[in-house]
Amino acid sequence: MKQYNTVKDLQLISENVFECSMAGFWDWDMISDEEYLSPRFKKMFGYEDHEMENNHDSWQEIVFKEDLQPMFDLFQRHIDSKGAVPFETTIRYRHKNGRTIYVRCNGKVVEWTEDGKPARAIGSHIDITEEKELQLQLSEALSQRDFLLSEVHHRVKNNLNMILVMARLKQTEKRIELTDIEDAIVTTANAYESIYKKGEFSEIMIEDYLNRVIQPIIKDHNIALLIEADQIKKGLDFLVPIGLIISECVNNSLKHAFKTKLEKVIRLNIRKENNAIYLSYHDNGSGFDQCILNALDTLESYGIFIIKTLAEQLNGNLYLSNDNGAKIEININLSPAH
Repeated sequence: MKQYNTVKDLQLISENVFECSMAGFWDWDMISDEEYLSPRFKKMFGYEDHEMENNHDSWQEIVFKEDLQPMFDLFQRHIDSKGAVPFETTIRYRHKNGRTIYVRCNGKVVEWTEDGKPARAIGSHIDITEEKELQLQLSEALSQRDFLLSEVHHRVKNNLNMILVMARLKQTEKRIELTDIEDAIVTTANAYESIYKKGEFSEIMIEDYLNRVIQPIIKDHNIALLIEADQIKKGLDFLVPIGLIISECVNNSLKHAFKTKLEKVIRLNIRKENNAIYLSYHDNGSGFDQCILNALDTLESYGIFIIKTLAEQLNGNLYLSNDNGAKIEININLSPAH
């Protein structure tokens, strides 16, 4: 086996080991204040060997300023403890192309003067940017998970309260039916399921969601459903109330509009203009009784009152009319919350 005896041989071996490990190497003569930075050290930050001088200023200029002093303080503790406190830290560098490079810096004073002062320190720099970015993504994902759990708890509670209010109103009218509660629960569940299938607490297309709300209600009633909608995405705060509104509209049509109709049609139009959403629900049934049109601001029609209450929750205005059937229009002014 070949013996390596010279300082030059050992330095060559050490540097090549660092190069092969993709780590940068530095060697600081603390007496003369001369410093050596390996080509791999410089390459880590986008520089060729000749583009970066072997001195303190060349690397300190590209370190994040807020990381410098904590690093200096740690190195001083390493010196004061005669090496008992390890010099290991993570610092950020600015790459030549502007990217942030996270570096794991390890170093050690390896030579001391006779009077106990540090004479030479060596160390390595390892690029851990990919690992650090994954850690940050994981941390963000965990934070989002906690936020989602809190949000889901809050929203489920609010939406169940909304269904409870609807049930109590209809109970007052003595017209509550099990299917009404079932439809309200299914409508709410569909909103959460649609969000869940996206894999994130995000927004989904209103048209897709409302189609899922309406189809189970009308599937056994031979009703043609025509939906025209702009490409609008919304979250749960908007979807659940609008879903309950449409569910109530469809149930009203089933109960009152189509008693003598052979061809049953429901048209739903949703468009967005500027900072508002315009929703129009129209069936081809018998239309509203005049007393219903006159009772918009009273409790004489609990179904319409529920729709009006939900519309107001969305900062919307409700309009009723007869146009070859019952027509319900809601103009919703979008606020930052929606």
